[in-house]
Amino acid sequence: MNTLSATFHLTHHCNLRCSYCYTGEKLPIAMSYETIDQSILMIENELEKLKTNQLHITFFGGEPLIEKEKIFYIVNIFSQKKEIKTIYRMSTNGTLLTEELMGKFYACGIFTSLSVDGHPDVHDAHRVDAAGKPTSHKVEKAAKMMLKYNPATNVTCVISPDTASELATSVDY
Repeated sequence: MNTLSATFHLTHHCNLRCSYCYTGEKLPIAMSYETIDQSILMIENELEKLKTNQLHITFFGGEPLIEKEKIFYIVNIFSQKKEIKTIYRMSTNGTLLTEELMGKFYACGIFTSLSVDGHPDVHDAHRVDAAGKPTSHKVEKAAKMMLKYNPATNVTCVISPDTASELATSVDY
């Protein structure tokens, strides 16, 4: 059976200033509810054309948690469409994640992946907040929350030339 995949790029904005980010200046630009509604109609039409009810939705950004209300708006719409079998995914830098939010993601079936570049020295070498402060302590807290809800949580990491020599210790971490 065919599966349709759709990505909602919810915002260009991000609360981090990773040195290797390829998207340039972080602009507070977000997907509007009107665009979301139009996208949902387009998705429904494509599902019909493909003659499938299998849908994978990815929430992406900048940092998608900046627009968390829109994540739940989309999930709520698709949860009412019982004929559509939807799987949700999201990647987050983890710095805005709370216990309450993680519980809601788990309840909605949103598989959440964490961006972490390795042990604190490696992570903080490139992943800093808008004020230039390290973020590894927030990511460690997020990782513990995520593992509580899904022991098979995965991570995404960026390996830079200056941190590649630390890859083994970062994987162990």
